[in-house]
Amino acid sequence: MSSTQWSLLAFRLETTTPDTRADALYANGRMQVPVIISIRAWNSSTQTVYQLSDLELNRIELIDYDAPTTGLADGWSYSATRNELFSNAAAARNDVSTNTASHSLTQSLTQSLKSLNPTSSFVEGSVDKSISSSATSDDTPQKKRYLVSTTRVENKRIGARIQLPDGTMVTTTTSPFNFFITLVGNPPVVYTTDTINVARVTVDKGEKTVGVWNQSGNMVSSSRMPWSQDNYYISSSVHDFVKAEIHGFNATGTGADHLPDSRLANIFHYWSNNTGNLRLSFIWEFGTEETRAVGLYRETGSPNTTRIEAFEDIKINKKRNALCLTRLGFNWNSNIWGTNWSSDNTGFTVYDRFGNMGTFYAVWVEDEDVIVIQDSNL
Repeated sequence: MSSTQWSLLAFRLETTTPDTRADALYANGRMQVPVIISIRAWNSSTQTVYQLSDLELNRIELIDYDAPTTGLADGWSYSATRNELFSNAAAARNDVSTNTASHSLTQSLTQSLKSLNPTSSFVEGSVDKSISSSATSDDTPQKKRYLVSTTRVENKRIGARIQLPDGTMVTTTTSPFNFFITLVGNPPVVYTTDTINVARVTVDKGEKTVGVWNQSGNMVSSSRMPWSQDNYYISSSVHDFVKAEIHGFNATGTGADHLPDSRLANIFHYWSNNTGNLRLSFIWEFGTEETRAVGLYRETGSPNTTRIEAFEDIKINKKRNALCLTRLGFNWNSNIWGTNWSSDNTGFTVYDRFGNMGTFYAVWVEDEDVIVIQDSNL
């Protein structure tokens, strides 16, 4: 503890909402809302405002206002570290207020605040007026910010405490600093196929030249191989997605039962029929637009060799805040593509900007030649 003896002139909490008394968050354990503690300390020996060090500010703790000895627990937690994906910034809160979904934080907050009737108010410490006057040459309090999360659907009154150098524990649950803020934990959004958008977009199509080459290295004949690319974009109908975790795919394009080629990286379904049509399905990491060389190369026949370049530079992740999957098709009248292969657990978990999530499976349907998104067994 500090060797300097100091006491408190002011100690209170506030939220970053307009009324500074309450805020709301989804009870998903990931969304964070800021709570600001304002504090002013007084050095009685020098009759001046005392500036707390960072170490002393870090000793401020958030507590359950209604059970101050237990701290902040039972599904509620806080941290000084901001989660850049799921923190509740003003822009995100504005997005919620204009959203018509049933899980509107702003509507819930308004309704919850109507039922709350806080009777306590901020009180400056009961200090001698001459001391207070001497201390107001700089009325700007020091501030400590914490970010709070919860998994509980409830209203929680939150206070703060700090231990003084003489060992006294000062809280905002009793006079002279009786003050709390209220955080409203709302039911999280659990995404299903009813609350996502699946957009199938035909990105490109064309024809590839398939050449037959003799032993002298000359092309003796050629034909055309049609190809097509569809991208599937998975987006939210509630709040924008900002993250996705994908699983159940061949990350390298090699080492599975299908023909190996590094351009098959991220494939989850490799299929061809007896007429030679090849269908490839891919799932991509959540990110920005990029161009990828996708497909495979085949040579077959002797003494003349047929060279088939069943690959193309394709564009993926063309839509913001959406997970991208791709179906790539090549039509060729020869059964040269080897063994069919598919993953049996291809899927993904998506997270919106408030940390709400949903988990899904992706499958390719042969009869319709489409990728279908299904709810997981939660």
